Amino acid sequence: MARRRRAQPQLCGDISARVESLTFVCYNFCTVAPLAQLDRASGYEPEGRVFESPRAHHFPRMFYVYVLQSETTERYYTGFTVDLEHRIGQHNTGITKSTKNRGPWRLVYQEQYASRAEAMRREKFLKSGKGREQIAELIAKGRP
Repeated sequence: MARRRRAQPQLCGDISARVESLTFVCYNFCTVAPLAQLDRASGYEPEGRVFESPRAHHFPRMFYVYVLQSETTERYYTGFTVDLEHRIGQHNTGITKSTKNRGPWRLVYQEQYASRAEAMRREKFLKSGKGREQIAELIAKGRP
């Protein structure tokens, strides 16, 4: 059985041109490839806007149960959130569907809780019949 010989690559053209092209390829590979593999620990900062996630903080968050009153219809809206100012802004700009066409809204009452479960439980109670009565009492006490 005859062995087949591998074809040897043939050098054609000027050898210096091939060396330059190989250097260029190697240079691009060596400088570009690591950039694609950067991780957050490398100190690389992307260009553009920076968004800060509230989930990235490692300190205890507080949860707020709030009651808003519409300045046009005098109706109340009860909800809970982590960032009260931001959430009220969402209500007033029309981002929240449930309060979109009834604003502007003003904060009339708020409570603070350490856990999300407590805040949700309190919000659910305030939306019940007895809770609405309690809201009316709390707001009446708070006003002069």
